[in-house]
Formats: sequence, C-alpha cells, structure tokens
Amino acid sequence: MASVTRYQEIDRFGYLAVAKTENPSSTHNGVNVSGSPTTRLRFLGLLFWMAGGVVLTFAWMGMAELAYVDGQMPYLVSGGAAGLALIIVGSTLILSAAMFDAAERGAQRTAELLKQAADEAVEEQERASAEPSEADVKSEAAAA
Repeated sequence: MASVTRYQEIDRFGYLAVAKTENPSSTHNGVNVSGSPTTRLRFLGLLFWMAGGVVLTFAWMGMAELAYVDGQMPYLVSGGAAGLALIIVGSTLILSAAMFDAAERGAQRTAELLKQAADEAVEEQERASAEPSEADVKSEAAAA
C-alpha cells in the first residue's frame, strides 16, 4: 500500500498557505505508475486510445476481406463506431488530466501568493511596531 503524507500550514488569518501531498511511486506489473490521479487518467486515456486503434484495425481488416458493400457495413458500423467511441473516451480522459493539472498548479500558486502576502503583512506589522511613531518622536523632542 502506498503511504500518503500531507503537510498543511494555516496562517494566522485562516488561509491555507501550503498544501503538499507526497505519493511514492509504485510498480504495477513491471510498469512504474505514480500515485497521482492525473497520471492514472493519462495512462487510462492512452489505453483507451490503443484499444480504439486496435478495434478500428480489426474492423478495417474485416472490411478488406469482403468485396461487397452489404457485407462491409456491419464491420463499419460496429467496429468503426466502437473504435471511435474508445478514442473519444481516451481523449476525454487525457484532457481531464490536463485540466486537473492546470487547476492544481493554479491552486498551488494561489497558496504561495497568499503565504507571501501574509508574510509581508506580518513583517510590515512588526516593522511598524518596532519603529517609534511620529507622535512619540515629537513628544520626546518637546520633553527634551
């Protein structure tokens, strides 16, 4: 079983600053498959593409053996439609994986920007509290 480690840091304003998930690579039937869902979606999409290509190839081979159109139509309808359907499903899976990756990168970038903004706000607050205010400087100057 793959172990999952999650690190989360919540800043003082309640925003999620850092979220990191580590999934170790696993081996499945000699193929190194990462634990990320997007990698699995891509792999599954490629399998659907290959299956669609195989179905289309067998349909074409069946049609090529027959010289009359009435005999070729069942190969065209069943094999062609099934092959194209498999290719469309594979394309959808691969595009979904790409969209998930883009969303994850956007969320990570947003978390980094929120953390940076929170750190800058804290530094500014510390800097403002460390420096004497103008009123304090004027009152000390008047007292002296």
